[in-house]
Amino acid sequence: MACSLSHRRVIIVGAGHSGLATAAALRSSGLEPQKDFVIIDSAPPVDEAGPHGGSR
Repeated sequence: MACSLSHRRVIIVGAGHSGLATAAALRSSGLEPQKDFVIIDSAPPVDEAGPHGGSR
């Protein structure tokens, strides 16, 4: 991992439904992703085009 996790206020383990819901709640309360919190997951990230490689 390129940057240290020690300066984050929250570290969410797992990007499943609960992890993403927690991230949404933190974002709604004013915390900024990558600055105040981060999600770590063992699965490879899905690119912005989606899991199937592009828009349909």
